Amino acid sequence: MSVHEESESGDEFMCTPPEVAAMAESIMPELLPEKSRNRYEKERERFFNWCKMKQVKRYTETVLLAYFVEKSGKLKSSTLWSMYSMLKSMLILQDNVDISKYAKLQSFLKRKSVGHKPKKSLTFTRQQIRTFLEEAPDETFLMMKVALILGVAGACRREELTKMTVNDIQGEDTFLLVTIPDSKTHVPRTFSVTEGKENWIHLYQKYKALRPQNAQTSRLFLNYKMGKCTVQPVGINTFGAIPKKIASYLKLPNASSFTSHCFRRTSATLLANAGADLLSLKRHGGWRSSTVAEGYVDGSLQGKLEAVTQLKGMLMAGVYRRRDGLTAPLLQYITVRHFIKRVEGLAGSVKCTRTSGDHLADHLSINPSVNPKYMEQEAAAVRTSRIQSTISIKESSMI
Repeated sequence: MSVHEESESGDEFMCTPPEVAAMAESIMPELLPEKSRNRYEKERERFFNWCKMKQVKRYTETVLLAYFVEKSGKLKSSTLWSMYSMLKSMLILQDNVDISKYAKLQSFLKRKSVGHKPKKSLTFTRQQIRTFLEEAPDETFLMMKVALILGVAGACRREELTKMTVNDIQGEDTFLLVTIPDSKTHVPRTFSVTEGKENWIHLYQKYKALRPQNAQTSRLFLNYKMGKCTVQPVGINTFGAIPKKIASYLKLPNASSFTSHCFRRTSATLLANAGADLLSLKRHGGWRSSTVAEGYVDGSLQGKLEAVTQLKGMLMAGVYRRRDGLTAPLLQYITVRHFIKRVEGLAGSVKCTRTSGDHLADHLSINPSVNPKYMEQEAAAVRTSRIQSTISIKESSMI
């Protein structure tokens, strides 16, 4: 008797008509992600082989915990969580075993995640993108330039660039409106490329004009060699290697660390550095989870310095601009010591002496919303405070 049959009560099993049970069984494969269904099935098979080798017949919490303890000696915590997710789906669908209720197993996985830093793709800065688009020869890099423009503007995955068609892009001269009809999350989204200080739309127009008349596919990206397009569409692995090739051209260190996620992470980082809130970031990339969206933002030094500048501007103005666009007294949202800690944490490791204490002290003395009991104490604290850094924020070319 299988675990599935053992876990169900006898009455429930006997009361289910065979045709109903067969109908429910036939739909099971469709409940798994179509793209990674084979991975799910192989993960379940590996677990079953381990159970057979250990002579295990029931899949209890103790058994699952022992399985993951053994695997943790060779695998990273991120891989363990991936295994857990696949096994959880497979066991509940095909064996009626819900391992999401195994609290000890989850505690073990969380414990293994402590201190783990996932390896993520490096990102391009605005200046690096500008340098590549302006200086790289079109005869060799035109297709990569168009992929970079669309990939960063729309936070595109390599699958989305691969499937993008000429019919998904509207507009020609001053703007492009791009539609991604089928994303990983099955939620369509759109983005635009507009004419600004740097008009990169002409690169798209130049690439599109080279499209062969006898092309049998509507896919936008066709292979490009020696200034000409062929009829063969660009494959998904080619898109995954483009960030590395761009980094190699720019002679950036660790070029191999610019992976297929580079365009997407670069887009999220540039948007976050520009001051976008979390809702705008999730909408831009099509993320449902706030944690996942924040994970795509690269904590670069430039972004930290820009955040410092924004905080400094808040002190100078004496007001804080809320997400709804309204302004309110600064000290209703942030105290003096909290501000100092944030600036010290954002600026990092620098060596320069800066103080914004006088501006805040003046604000404290005239702001009626501040509690008078700690007004003098906070004003004195900020007058004597100094923010340490390795780069002069005032003289930095990044600001």
